[in-house]
Amino acid sequence: MTAELTMVTSASRIGIVGLGKMGRRHARVFSACEDAEVAWTVDPAGHSLDGVQSFPTVARALAAEVDGVVVAAPTVAHGEIAQQVIEAGIPCLVEKPLSATATEAALLVATASERHVQLATGHVERFNPAVIAARELLASGRAGRPISLSFRRVGLPPTFAPDVDVLSDLAVHDLDVCAFVLGLDESALIRVVGAIGWPANELFESGLILVDAAGIGAQIQVNWRTPTRIRSFSVTTDQCLIEVDYTTQIVEIVQRTEELELEDFAGFSSHYGSVRRTRLEVPAAEPLARQATSFLAAVRGSPAPLLASGVDGLRAIRLVENARALTLERNS
Repeated sequence: MTAELTMVTSASRIGIVGLGKMGRRHARVFSACEDAEVAWTVDPAGHSLDGVQSFPTVARALAAEVDGVVVAAPTVAHGEIAQQVIEAGIPCLVEKPLSATATEAALLVATASERHVQLATGHVERFNPAVIAARELLASGRAGRPISLSFRRVGLPPTFAPDVDVLSDLAVHDLDVCAFVLGLDESALIRVVGAIGWPANELFESGLILVDAAGIGAQIQVNWRTPTRIRSFSVTTDQCLIEVDYTTQIVEIVQRTEELELEDFAGFSSHYGSVRRTRLEVPAAEPLARQATSFLAAVRGSPAPLLASGVDGLRAIRLVENARALTLERNS
């Protein structure tokens, strides 16, 4: 008789620091993973999850066995908490922005590198199927050569008092997506060449950023004032226009319109008012759940190519700080 050996893989234990809106979302997606469990939580306000051990401090929590930690505390605390996790030798996923300042973020990246610890940043839009489809379309060359990008991430004010301005809260997403969708690695030169913002209650609540992404122009519009939530971007190439909706995860290709000299308005309106669109087949999926799966793979030492690294997070913060500096200079 032959005995069958069954390989049993224990679930990865994940700790979560911060049980606000994002912390609870992380808890939900990790709890839904078959190969993971939420081992413990830490929350400064004393919130907890049913059936999950809660610790009063991060130091106490790190003494318990855990395979990875998600930092979803207020941004101002990211640097201190993530530093503790990294120094404990535990893989760490930090919500965006990676830290409150580029100086803090650089220290995290350096410490993680020195200690050979996985440091990831929660730039979750990298796992949006629509973003991935646009990236693959550009990488294949089928859509032509990218010339410019335009991002729009606008909507209602936060339902809670924000601890960062709209640049760190919203623009940081699209600054990362700009590099990601163009396939630009860490060595690519990306710089802010212009910015303007409008403050309210000592924080910028609206902004427009102009970026030179390795020779390709991009503009990023963000605000907390548009009366409805819009999350979208477009890529103009030398052959077509690619339009992406982050929320609906719809990707459409607008094909070239023939240039005509039309005398009458009706003909002009009809010709240029209608365009040929092709919608890509993009299966919808929750980006945060995909990010959780990718982080678990990284925790186990498997490839996780879409996961934003600490270096990616640092780059986004530096670009935000550059944009803020230009804005302050313009407003002074």
